[in-house]
Amino acid sequence: MDGCAANFEKKPMKRVGSEPVIPIEPVPSTLVAAARLQDDDLPLCVCTGASRASICHAIRRGATSTQELGRQLGCGMDCGTCVPLLQDLLGQSPWFSVRASRRNLSLSEEDPRRIVELSFELQDGIFPPCFAGQHITVQIKLAGQWVSRCYTIINPGPYMRVVRVAVRRSHAGAVTPWLADADLNTLELRISGPLGNSYRLAGSGASVCFAGGIGISLAAALMHQRADAHRFHIDFSGHSQGDLHVLAQLLPHKAAAFTK
Repeated sequence: MDGCAANFEKKPMKRVGSEPVIPIEPVPSTLVAAARLQDDDLPLCVCTGASRASICHAIRRGATSTQELGRQLGCGMDCGTCVPLLQDLLGQSPWFSVRASRRNLSLSEEDPRRIVELSFELQDGIFPPCFAGQHITVQIKLAGQWVSRCYTIINPGPYMRVVRVAVRRSHAGAVTPWLADADLNTLELRISGPLGNSYRLAGSGASVCFAGGIGISLAAALMHQRADAHRFHIDFSGHSQGDLHVLAQLLPHKAAAFTK
């Protein structure tokens, strides 16, 4: 890990407002994140602690599916985030090639912690049916390695060609400066299928969702897929006035929201 950070040549930073913005190039956190996926001893499944080495050992002993790995090691059975990484090790490609586009959701494009919406258009095939609460793994190739991050799907539905997520930019993040600032046409990106548990707002009941900041992603997904007869109230708290602008951008025609 230290070697990864040591190979980083620091470049001058520009400023947006009062906060320095990391330049669009590999930074220590990016390189460490990439190295973690190749470290045999670190957990590949954070829910169970199953390491890459133990998973590879199980595959060599005959495991041929994520279900078998789950029965033996518990990996892939909880949040599902590691499932595409397990499929990679099994030699089963779980990835969709995509073309990405971006729009700003916060009040100002100069907000260093702004929230952006990313739309991933599949280049081949159709995205499997997905539901509110599920997420995708987004992989971006940086410093010659694939780096993974998970984001909640905000437009769940059946058989889509475009998958949308919301991402908050972190000035020290390994991935978000690239997704928020870089020319997306120059990045090599791919996404997994839908992962994790799902939630549904059915019937003619009523629900209240308390959300803050980027947590609006789940609220947007629930609103997107709720039954028409189901009343849904969102109580949204933001880090700044720019965050409060996000709700109206995500749900311009559907949200009856109380903001504070």
